[in-house]
Formats: sequence, structure tokens, C-alpha cells
Amino acid sequence: MEEYRKISTVGRGQFGSVILAREVATGDKVAIKVVKTKRYTEKQRADLIREVVVLSGVHHPFVVAYRHSFYKAAAVYIVMEYAERGTLKANLAKDGRKLKLSERRIMRYFVQILLALMHLHREQILHRDLKTENIFVAADGSIKLGDFGVSRVLGNTLAATRAGTPHYVAPEIADVWSLGVVLYEMVMGKMPFRPRKPGAGLPQLLDNILHKQIRVPRSRNVSSSLRNLVSDLLSKDPDDRPSLRSVFKRSIVRHAFDALPDREDFDSKGRYAPYDSSEEDEGESASRRGKRDAKKLQKRLGVSRSSLRLRNLSNLM
Repeated sequence: MEEYRKISTVGRGQFGSVILAREVATGDKVAIKVVKTKRYTEKQRADLIREVVVLSGVHHPFVVAYRHSFYKAAAVYIVMEYAERGTLKANLAKDGRKLKLSERRIMRYFVQILLALMHLHREQILHRDLKTENIFVAADGSIKLGDFGVSRVLGNTLAATRAGTPHYVAPEIADVWSLGVVLYEMVMGKMPFRPRKPGAGLPQLLDNILHKQIRVPRSRNVSSSLRNLVSDLLSKDPDDRPSLRSVFKRSIVRHAFDALPDREDFDSKGRYAPYDSSEEDEGESASRRGKRDAKKLQKRLGVSRSSLRLRNLSNLM
């Protein structure tokens, strides 16, 4: 890791850790995901390559930017843009107390998450683990969607496998459902399906997801448009659940969209279309770099081409 100087460890999980570091050449702060692969199966190693390919191929202002990845000392290092303000989860609390954000701030965050998801879906990518812990806030207050560890690249098959975190998972249209859970959490400052009884386990949580009707109480001082948006996104019947495109057309969402500081970088359908061509060049450069890194990781990790084909990645590398 001669190119980077570690500053601190900012997170730990089952996969490994995330460290804050400084790039020696530029002085930029970066986040580095460190995954020890010694006990990983080939499937898990292929999933790491998928994360590199997906993240490097997505160039969008509301998605964490890919920088570099490499293998060293039985670990994979994925270097990414650093979001100074941390996770959205952390921004919903202060000194251990849950915060209730203003409707204006909620919708500003929401429309940025929506635009990022719409972009992913247009690129045939499902995130599949959308939650406030995987959404980050940059120094300027903009949203950065991250953690593509269980994302899926669609081919000719449906995304039928289970993935993600139970609080946010639905049997169908997982990203739309999870977007509703994130919105509810921003509105109410708590999870919608958390069991009331302390110590209640996963069965009670799943039962709540299947049967509990979610409504934003009138005591929460937000508009009926926002209440209806939450309820519609969390509809039990997937046929009643709106598509991302139809959500984008709602007046409450369009108003937040038109108020974005960089509104001119998007067309009327919410597609990212920056006026500055250097932005596109930067995205293409990251994509090429990611493909090179992924091929090197494939060799170092001993991942077969057939494993990559199962994840619809072989044609992307």
C-alpha cells in the first residue's frame, strides 16, 4: 500500500474493514475496503470481482466513485471516493438521539438516491442491499450510493436469488421496496418493521414485513404527498408498487429534482448528461481502469471464466 497512507479505521464488518487513507500522489482522502480472502469460496471471490466491475463501470454524481483495486497479502483492496460526513444512518442521529429531518432535506436526499437507482437500473444493475448504512453523505451534503457487494448484473435471467439485509428486503422489486424503507427511516427516524418486543428475532421481523401495514402518522408534520409516497413504495402487492420512473414523475419529487444545485447536469427524464465532456472522459477512464484491475484480481484469486459468466460479468471484462 505504498501509494496510500492510512489515517484511521472507519468501519468493520463481516467482510473485513474500511480504512480512511490519503493518496500520496494527490493528497486526496480515500476510503479503502479491505477484504481478507483466505477463507473465501470461489463464489465469494467472484463476487468481489463483480463489485469492482460494477462500481468502476458506474459514473454518476450520486454513486461513490471508483479509484483503484489491487491484491496484496491475501487481501483485496478496493479504493473509492471518501464521503466526509459518513453514512446516512449516522446523519439521522446525533449524540445517540434519532433526528427527524425537515421535509425539504428528506426530499433532497431522496431524489438523489432515486436518480442513482434509476441510473443503475438503466445499466441493468440491481443494487439489492439499499439501506442507510450503504448510503453516504459527502462534504457538500450530496448523496453517494455505495457498497455493491451483493449487486447483480442482469442478463437474460431474472434476479431471483435472495440477497441484502432483512429489514430492507422484499420478495419482488427489492430496490423499490428498499427505497421505501430508507424513505420511512428518514421521515420517522426509525425502521418501519422493527419488532416492538425487545429480543424478538428474525421470524417476527419477517412476519412484520409480510403483514404489517405501514403508514406515516399525522402527528409527523409532513405533507400528504410524502405520506402517500411512503405508503405506495411499501405496498405489499408488487403490482401496486410504483416503478422508479413513475415515482420520478410525482410533483413532490420533480420539485426536489428541479431544486438540485446541479440540475443542469440531468435531462428532463433524470438521466445524467453533464455539459462538461471531461466528466464523461473521467467515467470512461475509471471503467477501463476497473476492467484492468478486475482481470488482475481474477488471476490472483483463481476465479474461473465460468464463475464470471454465471454473474453476467464475462462480457463486461
